[in-house]
Amino acid sequence: MTALPPIDISVVLNAHRESVYIARSLRSLYDTVIHAQARGISCELVIVLDDADAATSDLVRGWDFGYWDSFTLVECCNRSLAESRNAGCRVARGRYICLADADDLWSFNSLSQKVATAQANPKSIVLPHYILAFGVKSFVGRYDAAPNLLLIDQHPYISQICAPAELFQQLQHVHPQKELGYAFEDWHFNCEAASHGWRFVIALDTVLFYRQRHGSIMADIRLQSFCPVQAYSRLFEPAAYLAACAGEMNAAPAGVVSTSETAAKVAETFWGTPEVVSAVLLAAGIDPTIDPGTATRQQPYLAYRGNDGAGRLYYHICKQLEQKSGPRFTDVFLLPDLSIGGGEKYLLQMIEAVEQRADNRVLVVGTSAQARHIWRTRLSSKTTFLPLSDYASFSQAAAMSAVLRLIQASAQGSRIHIKPSEFGHTFVEQHAIHLPECKFIYYRWCDGMNDFMGAKYKNPGSIALLDRMRPRINKIICDCESILRDDEFLLGQKLPNYYILPAYANKPVGIAPAYQNKRRFSGRMVWAGRIDAQKRVELLVMIAALTRKTGLPISIDVYGATEQHAKLRSLFIASPNVSVNPPFAKLGDIDVSRYDGLLYTSWFDGMPNMILEALAHGLPVVAPDVGGIGEVLREGCGKLVPHEFNDERMALNYRSALADFYADFEGAVRMSTIAVELIDRQRSPEVHHNQALQILESSDNERFLQ
Repeated sequence: MTALPPIDISVVLNAHRESVYIARSLRSLYDTVIHAQARGISCELVIVLDDADAATSDLVRGWDFGYWDSFTLVECCNRSLAESRNAGCRVARGRYICLADADDLWSFNSLSQKVATAQANPKSIVLPHYILAFGVKSFVGRYDAAPNLLLIDQHPYISQICAPAELFQQLQHVHPQKELGYAFEDWHFNCEAASHGWRFVIALDTVLFYRQRHGSIMADIRLQSFCPVQAYSRLFEPAAYLAACAGEMNAAPAGVVSTSETAAKVAETFWGTPEVVSAVLLAAGIDPTIDPGTATRQQPYLAYRGNDGAGRLYYHICKQLEQKSGPRFTDVFLLPDLSIGGGEKYLLQMIEAVEQRADNRVLVVGTSAQARHIWRTRLSSKTTFLPLSDYASFSQAAAMSAVLRLIQASAQGSRIHIKPSEFGHTFVEQHAIHLPECKFIYYRWCDGMNDFMGAKYKNPGSIALLDRMRPRINKIICDCESILRDDEFLLGQKLPNYYILPAYANKPVGIAPAYQNKRRFSGRMVWAGRIDAQKRVELLVMIAALTRKTGLPISIDVYGATEQHAKLRSLFIASPNVSVNPPFAKLGDIDVSRYDGLLYTSWFDGMPNMILEALAHGLPVVAPDVGGIGEVLREGCGKLVPHEFNDERMALNYRSALADFYADFEGAVRMSTIAVELIDRQRSPEVHHNQALQILESSDNERFLQ
């Protein structure tokens, strides 16, 4: 059998239903083939008809391809551009392969310049120097080799590349799974190439005439409600990413990455290059919708002017993970700031529970760029903590991209724990679709309150998220039953993926219960907590004034955080029966035996940690009937104050509850005893950890209610 002659370059042209445009594309290819052949370059055309309509198929079959050195027609029904590119590359005989689409045009020097550039740059992928977009949108753009750091969240190249045939033997295009929110098979392919050491170069003064039309794949993608990204690539494996980006991290400053030329300079160079202008005029002669006049009036486009913040952030993450060898993480906690707060304490308790299983590995990601993470010291040595604020300056969008790739690389199939926050909500909405093997755990705490014209209403953040994303969230964990009841009332249905997990309180070590040695009331109540809008601390001024005015001889000692000390003194300066005390870290730092009970105020709440701490110390509680507070106080360990939004009426309710409390010392002793027993029975660490693991390890929708 006679061997076929060698071919220098194969053009793999993919066609589907482009009968309106393909004749112009084939005429454009004629110009570039004749130009290449005149320079001794042999050219092959491979046309792949993928589920083509009759008009496109008939036009191709009737075309005269005699001017090509070789022609091959491939017919298939992949309905996939990725698979059809692979099919064309498999039969291509050229030393180099150039990808093309059936609705675009090419400058006459495209093939000759790409072959020369590829020959001069081994293991390189050759890009056109410029694009001139035409059709629905018209503009001029320029390409340059972009840093690999940009590939994590930006698409700086184009699908119509030229490279040695060995690249397409080594790598395949992957069909993007739209049901998983994936798009851009060319972006993914380019990431894979970068991970294998391929670099990108430009074929100078070449132009791709890139048709912009309604109904294209890119137009459809822009209409999607989720955030389309490329499928996970080997590039984002930590070792591969470090190898591909190390030189860029060491050589380039952080920040905006762009070419050295301004947009105006790009236009000047483009229209000032005779070969480029000739190519534009030749193409416009083939396709009148290429309008040089319109293109000159548009703002030129540089192929990338992006910020490399996401790439640099992910590089730092990979460096950190490099030091943490081991199996994949089983649990990932996403929270903005590991600060001092009830929500953070709740999550720390959950992390403790997860770590009861020896084979669990926990990753905590602090997602805020400004976080201080004061409570990072409360994490055990078993937990890997990645505070993103320690590594680089970044936007929330950059952190989203980095965290997605982090989970795909190191925690695929894990449980992802979401703290209510802007980052957590956005991550679920944008990227839950990209993590189908992961289970999302959402912590449903009390809704904040907003003010409007003197009235208060619930912050809609959590409900808005759950309205959109509840089917994708596997488990929703509440700290009290009132949240579940409120949501079931709101939605008018039972919610099988909700679970109740009360927080625990540590039993004091070496500290006697508050009433163990108490023989009479001291007339002192303690208020302790953070000072913010939720805690309604200003109400204490009215309560103190009312008790003093009505002859109830009590005083209130207030404890807040260090930075709130001056604010507290100013607030209570005119209240003689309110004392501002030194800052505290936990209730155990205070001599609870001095006090008769905890006075608690709040506009809204779930199940406050401060109340649980007080009960663990045997300290009765006087608190408003909001959120889950009644679920414990109705056990007989305190006085529940009817809730009112009106401050005057609420102060009267507190005064009445305090009067009842102080009328019965023996009743207070019983409350203290009940409080300690309740914590031992229902709110111990052991009970919490067992319930937490039972919830996490249960099948979805298997309810465990207290």
